[in-house]
Amino acid sequence: MSQNWVKDYLNFTYKERIALIILLSIIVIVFLLPHIIPAKEFEATREDIAAFQKIASTLRRDSLLEKADQDNFQPNYAQPSIETYSPQRKLFPFDPNTATVTQWQELGLREKTISTIQKYLHKGGKFIRPEDLLKIYGLREKEYEILKPYIRISENANVGKPMSIKDSFQKEASTLSPRTARIFTTVDLNSADTITLIDLPGIGSKLANRIIRFRDKLGGFYSIDQLKETYGLPDSTFQKIRPFLILGNKPLVRININTADVVRLQEHPYIGRAVARSLVEYRLQHGPFKAVDDILKVSSILPDQIKRLIPYLSID
Repeated sequence: MSQNWVKDYLNFTYKERIALIILLSIIVIVFLLPHIIPAKEFEATREDIAAFQKIASTLRRDSLLEKADQDNFQPNYAQPSIETYSPQRKLFPFDPNTATVTQWQELGLREKTISTIQKYLHKGGKFIRPEDLLKIYGLREKEYEILKPYIRISENANVGKPMSIKDSFQKEASTLSPRTARIFTTVDLNSADTITLIDLPGIGSKLANRIIRFRDKLGGFYSIDQLKETYGLPDSTFQKIRPFLILGNKPLVRININTADVVRLQEHPYIGRAVARSLVEYRLQHGPFKAVDDILKVSSILPDQIKRLIPYLSID
């Protein structure tokens, strides 16, 4: 029975034998074809060779750079900014009262700042403490922080009463033109125009215009310290010009809280829309204010607001 099974398994029909012959023929042809038909040789042009060489050169260079980066890698620590580091600056202990122009230059100060220091010392000024350097117009705070550890002030500097920066500038004013000398004279903060304000150290046209706009909205200054509220005015600049500022007799512009509407009240920098509505609503409910101090009865207004606002209010 097993012989019949093998015979039946190896028995092919006519179509199957034809298909088998064709398949074997294809296999033989595919195997012999490369030996019968010679392969066509590729001839590279000059352009192909140049392109290949360029690609190979680029890959080789990138590989070398990558290897160099791995061999010479160093952490990329943050470098000091230009404002705090100068390759020409040499730091060494110095006495600001006796340092020469050359030493100031080596310490990295600008010519104008050095000139201001020399004029201050020439007129009798002295640096008693290291922080006195901050009073010098043109010396940046970052520069001072760099120099501070190296400042060595002699004990002789404490002998006698030093001339203040203001006094030294006042003495120097006698040698200046009338327009320039205005820097060192007092300025009425409530009547000064932009030209007068620009003459103050550290005040440019933009700051001068902001000061006047703020003053007009307030109705005038009743305290010099109010100037610090001017938008964009650095405290360091305010401290430098404060000795030259006074308040004249020009009266403040006051707002009648019994007749002003919300629009008029909210224009004032110390009032705003919320406080303006509270004042008007209280007036409508309780009648006219009998005294300016009656705004203390308006619960929505904070005591600090009332304190600085009262000088600008009236009831008639």
